[in-house]
Amino acid sequence: MTPEKVEFSRDGSSIVFHVDKGGFSPFVLTWEAPDEPDTPVTPPSTRYYEITATAGEGGSISPSGTHSYAAGSDVTFTITPDEGWTVGDVTVDGVSYRQLGSYTFEDLDDDHTISVTFMRGSDPTSPDETGVSDWLNASDHVAYLHGYGDGSFTFGPENPMTRAEVAQMFYNLLLDKGMGDRDVAFEDVPEGAYYAEPVRVLASRGILNGTGPETFEPNRAITRAEFVAIAMRFSNGAPDGENTFVDVPEDAWYRDYVVGATSFGWIYGYQDGSHRFGPDDTITRGQATMVTNRMLWRSCDTAWALEHLDQVKTFVDLPQGHYAFFDVVEATNAHDYERVGGTRYEDWTGLRE
Repeated sequence: MTPEKVEFSRDGSSIVFHVDKGGFSPFVLTWEAPDEPDTPVTPPSTRYYEITATAGEGGSISPSGTHSYAAGSDVTFTITPDEGWTVGDVTVDGVSYRQLGSYTFEDLDDDHTISVTFMRGSDPTSPDETGVSDWLNASDHVAYLHGYGDGSFTFGPENPMTRAEVAQMFYNLLLDKGMGDRDVAFEDVPEGAYYAEPVRVLASRGILNGTGPETFEPNRAITRAEFVAIAMRFSNGAPDGENTFVDVPEDAWYRDYVVGATSFGWIYGYQDGSHRFGPDDTITRGQATMVTNRMLWRSCDTAWALEHLDQVKTFVDLPQGHYAFFDVVEATNAHDYERVGGTRYEDWTGLRE
């Protein structure tokens, strides 16, 4: 087919041309542009940033190594401990986020680093499996701990936890606050004391024991063995496990409780290589908070907390670098959350009164 030339004129954004009737059947319209100097076309450039991800002994991070990613992209890193290990600390650009299962760099606009360390110990078992959720409120994340009510705005993370404080803490979480079958009365638990009802209820249900037939010693610091024994009484029994602590004798009254709590991933012992549990040492308020959160499968959304530090409740004696900082934030701030998959990790969606 021979191309036919036609004359046309411009009409705004259209062209107008005329052909003789029956003499034109268009398939393609082409036109010749006037000669113009060549103008190079420069494609838009894409900026790339590097993220370096590393993991220590006991687990992995994926992707690992140093990789480049386009500006504006979201990049997620997944952290997986090996069997017999758990996440110790996740550090992003030099800032500690403690325990996380994953971390996402959103709308990438700079280079970053992320590193993770692991420690020996099992990841906590779901409270539905251990039986804890039959006793304690593990789903509604209420504030079950508080700072000292003396106007000091302190929490006392390194202060020993008293037996009365333990009773009050677990009573705050108790689903059924009714009295049990045991008839228990302690001479040193006066009527009107803030801990009187918690002690009576938990003792009547076999969770708390006295230090004697008629004494409870509410203001005495509780030992690590005593605390673990109380915690394990909320479970469905001591699972099979190995006693890995050099200072827990096989014939000790607390041996099965310690082995059970270790198997459940609630306790890890001292992380100084000594393989000690310290059964007769007192447990601090910070340590007790960490163990209780593991029991309940509560894990602070550290990224959310750091972005909203002006909103979350914090304490003047608990700096951000303290080992229990995020656990105390979890325990003292009522919040809404979504569970991350089938894990213990949380995506916080907001605070509650």
